[in-house]
Amino acid sequence: PAPPPHLNPSSCLLLAVCSSSAMGSKSSRPVNQEGALEPGKNLNKAQLECFRLVCDRVGKIDYRTGCFRYEMSSELQALAKKDPVSVDECIAALKQVEAIGMRWTKRNLTSFAAIVGAMTNLKFFTLTSSTKPGTEGAEALAGALGNMKGLKVLEMNGFHLTEEGVAFLAAALEKLSEVEMLNMATCDLNDAAAAGLAKALEKMPRIKVLHLEENELHAPAALALSSALAKMSGIKEFTVGSNNMGTAGGKHLAAALCKMKKLEMLDISHNELGADGKEGAEAIAHALKKMKGLKILDMSDNDLGHEAAAALAPALAKIHWIKELNLENNQLGEQGAKVLAKSLTGMTGLAKLKLSLNEMGQGGALALAPAFAALPGLQVLELEFNLLSKDGVSAMTKSFEKMTSLSQLNLRGNALGRAGMESLVFVLQKMTNLKKLNLQENLLEKGGAASLAVALSGMPWLQRLDLGCNNLRKQGADELGQVLIGCTALTELDIASNALLERHDGKARRGSLFGGKSRSHSAEPGTAGRKGSLVQMLTGASPKPAEGSPRPGGESEPRRKSMFGFNKGAAEHSNSSRNSARKGSMFNMGAPRALPRRGSVTAEQYQEAIQSAGGKLLATLEHMDWLQVLNLSDNELGKEGLEIMADALDKLTNLRELHLDRNGVTKDSIQFIAGPLSNMTNMEVLMLQKNLIGNAGAKALVKPLEGLTMIRSLDLSENGLEASGKNALDPVLSKMQMLEEVHL
Repeated sequence: PAPPPHLNPSSCLLLAVCSSSAMGSKSSRPVNQEGALEPGKNLNKAQLECFRLVCDRVGKIDYRTGCFRYEMSSELQALAKKDPVSVDECIAALKQVEAIGMRWTKRNLTSFAAIVGAMTNLKFFTLTSSTKPGTEGAEALAGALGNMKGLKVLEMNGFHLTEEGVAFLAAALEKLSEVEMLNMATCDLNDAAAAGLAKALEKMPRIKVLHLEENELHAPAALALSSALAKMSGIKEFTVGSNNMGTAGGKHLAAALCKMKKLEMLDISHNELGADGKEGAEAIAHALKKMKGLKILDMSDNDLGHEAAAALAPALAKIHWIKELNLENNQLGEQGAKVLAKSLTGMTGLAKLKLSLNEMGQGGALALAPAFAALPGLQVLELEFNLLSKDGVSAMTKSFEKMTSLSQLNLRGNALGRAGMESLVFVLQKMTNLKKLNLQENLLEKGGAASLAVALSGMPWLQRLDLGCNNLRKQGADELGQVLIGCTALTELDIASNALLERHDGKARRGSLFGGKSRSHSAEPGTAGRKGSLVQMLTGASPKPAEGSPRPGGESEPRRKSMFGFNKGAAEHSNSSRNSARKGSMFNMGAPRALPRRGSVTAEQYQEAIQSAGGKLLATLEHMDWLQVLNLSDNELGKEGLEIMADALDKLTNLRELHLDRNGVTKDSIQFIAGPLSNMTNMEVLMLQKNLIGNAGAKALVKPLEGLTMIRSLDLSENGLEASGKNALDPVLSKMQMLEEVHL
């Protein structure tokens, strides 16, 4: 969340103290017992070290976009270079800081806490930790927090605490009466710690946002917290999901929720509220009726069943102003879908609805179809894994036509097959606002792919397409390859686990998802290499982008999202090259090169590979240089496929995510990835796990990785890397300032 608007972004501080101990080492230096800052003296060695770590990460942050750049102020820059530094100079500089985001380190605990504690004018404090700070660390932090009387926002997400540590922090929290937001998600809070936390919360009357999700707060904790929560009449956002409170905990929580009449967002997911019958749902339903301002409700993963759903339905019908509703994974079944349908009819303002994993079946689809038609403002609909089948989806097609605002549709895992896809073809072409479509795990195969290709030929506005695990194989990939070039707004494409590249005898490559033998997929006589044949045959024209269709280069979507998709402050990065003329784009395709630019395959072998299904689709990607996310996981591309991909990867310079895990990449074929990787300067996520890269392959990646300054997540696990390979990567990884997650 953004800090209060009166904060000056230029006085914000970003700390990323990534010492060896902060990155997971069990060893740490002895705590300096003389860590207190004494005016009139100089910083001692430990204090000066901590101060320089802080100064090294001073930055300016624009909280409107989430972007930051390291730009040390001249004052701090001069101080960081001095030795000695007086305590008075240090304190004067740190008092200017109003906002920090830091990673806790066990290194020099007392000195580090003293430096942080000197920032007495802090308003915005975000704290994370990759190691457990322990009781000693929590005690030191509590001492620092005690100095921050004007603190408005305190985030400690992932700061794993002991029971004793919680006690120290709770005592410090009692002094922070100005705090408006408190985030203690994933802090290992348990029932024993709840009493101390409750006492602190009672003395924090200004809290508007409280996050306690992913802890161990069971029914006794819910009881201990309920009295404090009931006094928070001004709270607007409360998340307590993933705590397994059970039915008893749900009842205690509901008593407090009845008092939170200004609540706008409530997350009580993953709490097994329906595990012991409908009593928990009934208690929550009673509280929901009193929440006149509730806009977002998440009750997913609560094992409600149709009886609890029936108890909840009347309350849902009364909060018809709600904007977002999540009831995923609740075993609603056909009966639950029927009672829910009646409640949904009146929610005319509903924008997001998540009903995945409820096994509603064809009967549930028939019941919900009229309700969906009554939701003209619905923008996001998720129905994955509901056993809808072709008949259930067919029943919903008329409703989809009326949902003109729908921008995201998730039908994953519903066994649509060819028949179900055929029923959607012309409906999808009428959904002109649809930006994201998920059809993973739907048994589309070649027949469904052919129908989808027809639909895509009339959907130039689509931005994301998920087709993983559909056994597309040769002809299915052929059909899609012919029309994807016309999808000029498509920036995210997932075609993982589809056995894209097959041997020329018609058998899938060994080790692919579907494995073993398959039917021969040789093309019919006269059809080989015919571009746009399916679309021309059915529509009479080759696929072309609609006039005025969106092109890459506009506003990008936020990439870090909360439960319902709100921006969580991820950096947005523009790329002027997206608007430049594209070489080899769909308007200037030209013929494939006679030979790849790398390797030793002959011209005949290359052309033969292009004519195979995977080869044709992979070659098509060369002309889709607007792609930002590409997932080709688990397709066993091997050297042949990667060699074909090399030219395409050279052109895909706008990629920010690339998934090539489980593709048989070896130390020899890594060259086809390493070369193009150097030009992918926007890359944020690179997945190469479960391949055969080895130490030599890891070393080949060192130079390309040096240019990936925006990388956030890198996975090279299960590649047979030994000490030499990991040691070769260490220097470049240590320089990646944006890196959040790495697996070797």
